[in-house]
This record gives sequence, structure tokens and C-alpha cells, in this order.
Amino acid sequence: QTEVLVRINPVSSDESWQEDIESGFEGADGFMIPKVETKQELIMLDELLSEMEGKMVFNKNIPPKVLLPIATETPTAVLNIADIAKGPRVCAITWGCEDLSAELGSYDTREEDSGKYLHVFRHCQNMCLLAAKAAGVQAIDGIFQNIR
Repeated sequence: QTEVLVRINPVSSDESWQEDIESGFEGADGFMIPKVETKQELIMLDELLSEMEGKMVFNKNIPPKVLLPIATETPTAVLNIADIAKGPRVCAITWGCEDLSAELGSYDTREEDSGKYLHVFRHCQNMCLLAAKAAGVQAIDGIFQNIR
């Protein structure tokens, strides 16, 4: 069975993420959450979703919405990744290096000659795997970006 996750705007940004949840609520199985930095953000989302699910009087058999945080897009997120993976409703965590690269002021994410991720990004990939395993959720690898 295919699951549908709606990517919302970062919770740390403006209020548009709430509109994203409201507009995608009925057709989505869950939400992909970019730039998550703390478990507290996921707790806030859980409370909002619980409130919305509680208002669904007609179909109580719909399972609770799941959350998929992108857990390595800021330095703070990387340092909190184990806690983020244990957040409410988290079904999996994923990682990415593009936003983190910009946060760090790095021009590259890979070694030029070998194509391997730079050490800091390999560390993030490994932390995502370890945090997911420790929390009992899935680890989803990031995209392979090769744009010239």
C-alpha cells in the first residue's frame, strides 16, 4: 500500500506550515517535516494533529498521521538527532546535506576526486542510521544530487 506524505514548510518559519497541514490533512498519511531542530517541535505537531484527529467524528478508523523529520538540515538538528528520532509519531527519519552545507558555508558536499561525501556529511548520514535504529524507526537515505 502506498503512503502519501505531504511536505510542509519548516515549523521554525512563519505560520504557513499550519496551512500546509490543514490543506493536506485529509489526503495524507503523514507529513514530512524539514529543518526540525528539536523534539519539542514534533511534540507541538503531535498536539495539533491529535486535536485535528479528535474533530473527525465521521471516520474514527483512520490511523493517526505519522511524521517524517528531515533531521540533519541544521547543526542544532544534527546534535539533537537521537532525541528527534524518538519524537511522537515519528515513523522514520531521513537526512540531507544540502541545507546543512549552506548553514556551514560549505561550497561542496562531496570530495571532488572520489565523489564521496565530505566527512561531516558522512557523519550526519551515520548519525541518522544510528539514531533511527536506537529509536526503533526506519532510516531513509537522502537524495543523490549530481547537478552541474
